[in-house]
Amino acid sequence: MLTALVALDYLLNVVVIAVPAWRSGASLRSATRDMLGFTLIAQVADRVGMVACTVVGYCVHFIPGVVMHDLGLFVVSVLAGNFLTSGALIWFLARYYCARRWALPKRRSTIIATVASILTNPAWAIGAGFLFPSLGASR
Repeated sequence: MLTALVALDYLLNVVVIAVPAWRSGASLRSATRDMLGFTLIAQVADRVGMVACTVVGYCVHFIPGVVMHDLGLFVVSVLAGNFLTSGALIWFLARYYCARRWALPKRRSTIIATVASILTNPAWAIGAGFLFPSLGASR
């Protein structure tokens, strides 16, 4: 299962980062090959952003009488913090690959990195878990 998720993440990174970089002048072979390393490093960056959210969510779950749906603003602020933290780390990583490794123009590198920080952000999955807890539960 983990291998399938990493492969899916790699494909998403290729579509969101490597293909636009290729269209901007980077070598497709180099970009798709570099996405292997990017995906592994981004997995670590994603986890840095997820750790705080997961720990807080786990601890809050065990407070008697607290229901996740009743937390409202707290959940939203934790998700926003996770989204910003992971997004910033992904942005810097994608910007580095585009600007330094593939020598794309600064403006184009910034655009690709910004789109990557939003579309490949793991906070979407965490948010879905908070908003729809039954998605992860087996019956």
